[in-house]
Amino acid sequence: MSKTTIALLVGLYGCFIIAMMIYNNSNHATRELPKELPANKVALPVSAYQSITTINAQHLYEEGLHAISGEVVLPTPCDSLLHDVVVAESFPEQVTINFSVLKNEENCTRVEKSVPFEVEFMASDQAIIKARFMGRMVELNLAEISNEKRLEEES
Repeated sequence: MSKTTIALLVGLYGCFIIAMMIYNNSNHATRELPKELPANKVALPVSAYQSITTINAQHLYEEGLHAISGEVVLPTPCDSLLHDVVVAESFPEQVTINFSVLKNEENCTRVEKSVPFEVEFMASDQAIIKARFMGRMVELNLAEISNEKRLEEES
């Protein structure tokens, strides 16, 4: 092989390596990083919440804004309910509300507590809305309400 051919192959190999590094770094930038738990909080195992299979909530849609509110019954008053929303850019949008629980204390009396939540996100009126609880799909029952009814309830 001539020096020119070897130099060309080494150059192409170098370009390939650089392209792979750029691709890998751009992929990391678009991934959501796992949320770290505060030092005094403990993530609970999914099995502690197997009984939660359905979440009932009210749904209000107005000018692109979805507002969903409801309650989830947790087994202890020491548990905190967390949620985030993922909107997949498609049409109609695929929306997933991810619920999780943090245990604030190690030793807590098992007394059920109803914990309210409110979620808002932008999407079309045709968006498909689903829910996950502690990483598993659960049924999400949404009762449509009007803005007037919501104002009455807040009064």
